[in-house]
Amino acid sequence: MSIFGKLFGKAQAKGAKVPPSPDMHIVAGLGNPGREYEKTRHNIGWMLVDELARAAGATWKKEPRFNADICRVKLGRKECYLIKPLTYMNDSGSSVGTLMRYYAVAPERVIVAHDEFQIPVGEMKISIGGSDGGHNGIASLISHIGNGFVRYRLGIGSSRPLENGLKGFVLGRFEQGELDILATRMTEFASGIRLVVDSGPVIGMNQLNKRKQK
Repeated sequence: MSIFGKLFGKAQAKGAKVPPSPDMHIVAGLGNPGREYEKTRHNIGWMLVDELARAAGATWKKEPRFNADICRVKLGRKECYLIKPLTYMNDSGSSVGTLMRYYAVAPERVIVAHDEFQIPVGEMKISIGGSDGGHNGIASLISHIGNGFVRYRLGIGSSRPLENGLKGFVLGRFEQGELDILATRMTEFASGIRLVVDSGPVIGMNQLNKRKQK
């Protein structure tokens, strides 16, 4: 039995808190809480879900039972919970997994927005499965909910030498030129999330990944 099967079975055995909805999705933005982490590269996932909440006119609410800030929005035709785990990056999976089991949302309807060093700033790529690639947040997600979630990989990569190593780089703040690029691209990134939620990850990969190649 898969990790998700075990967890989902456990949730059912306890009694589902909320009846499952076939259309409910979760979009998780990975990052670290605290003002010292604002506008850092590791928090680009938070930046994206903040844009989705802003565009929907939604307000974040702190939910101790999920150890996260969450809000409910409609993306296209589908209902969706946005979540910003407050667990710090390395334990993101515990927060997302608790929300997922509470609303009986299957892993394939969980979209995780996170930073990706192998992709340049201003670009993105969608994928499903694979290794964690050294990303502690993704490793935590795999540990808690399995490997079937959708990865919305947001580029933070740079061609310059990393003076403080990879950890120092991802925890460093975006430079102004990078923020300018993201300011012009964040709306398009948000539209990509809506496409994945509304039409599914296969269509999202076919359209958005090919758009990047062109």
